[in-house]
Amino acid sequence: TVWLSQTDDFENFGTSSPDLIATDSLTYQLSSVEQNRIQWIRAQKFLLIGTEGEEYSLQGADGNALSPTTLPLATVQSTEGSRGIRPTIVGDSLLFWSRDGRRLNVIIFVVTRDGFGTRDLTELAEQITGPGIIQSAYTHGPSRLLWNIRRYVVLVGFAYNRRPEVLAWFTRTTNGLFESVACIYG
Repeated sequence: TVWLSQTDDFENFGTSSPDLIATDSLTYQLSSVEQNRIQWIRAQKFLLIGTEGEEYSLQGADGNALSPTTLPLATVQSTEGSRGIRPTIVGDSLLFWSRDGRRLNVIIFVVTRDGFGTRDLTELAEQITGPGIIQSAYTHGPSRLLWNIRRYVVLVGFAYNRRPEVLAWFTRTTNGLFESVACIYG
């Protein structure tokens, strides 16, 4: 279930009575065969939602903004299943980790399908994520890299540029443990 507060009132989840207005709160339950917990939500062309079992796009009716006065349109875009690691937007792509943390997937809007398509970016280096990734952070420059912690022991880097089709995986080790990863500008 997605709960969206009233416009400009983040703690107010009430609605008007007797008629709804466009600034009221919105509650929407995703239609699914299984009951899967939401792991992340990111905005791109649509609101993208990753659950433990599927990835959805959520948009307003007829291409309009989400509103309590019209039912939103939720569409299953992928059945990969997501881990609770914040996904990364790189250009027009969204990178997200699979439920087990072993596969990095990309979800891209495909105009010819009028929907999203996914691809496994670890298919040529399946062993590099080992028992699973537990945290990620993306640096935009000067090198565009996704840094990932593999069970506190190894730092796994990933260079990704979709246009010239650049995919490169590498690892870094230390005498200690990696507890957290963050990227800062500068």
